[in-house]
Amino acid sequence: MADPSEVFADQLTLLVGPFGCTIVFAVSAAPGSEPAHPKTVASVRVSLEHLKAMAFLLHKGIKDYERENVRVPFSDKTLSILATPRAEWEAFWDEK
Repeated sequence: MADPSEVFADQLTLLVGPFGCTIVFAVSAAPGSEPAHPKTVASVRVSLEHLKAMAFLLHKGIKDYERENVRVPFSDKTLSILATPRAEWEAFWDEK
């Protein structure tokens, strides 16, 4: 088996189907560069059960970090890009 790769990604696409999920990690193109579309750096395929376990562990890990350190801010601009209302975001993260 090949050594694991370490990559940087600033974009994520989640493709969910009835039998599993593909998580595509990508990096944005530099401003003004050609081609202007993101470059895929990794694709990870998992079962839906694994995806749900990963979501739980990611959520728990961030909540634990924020409880022990500092709340991680999230801008209204980024919420707009995600098409997510602030109220929905706060309900998910249990923020008031």
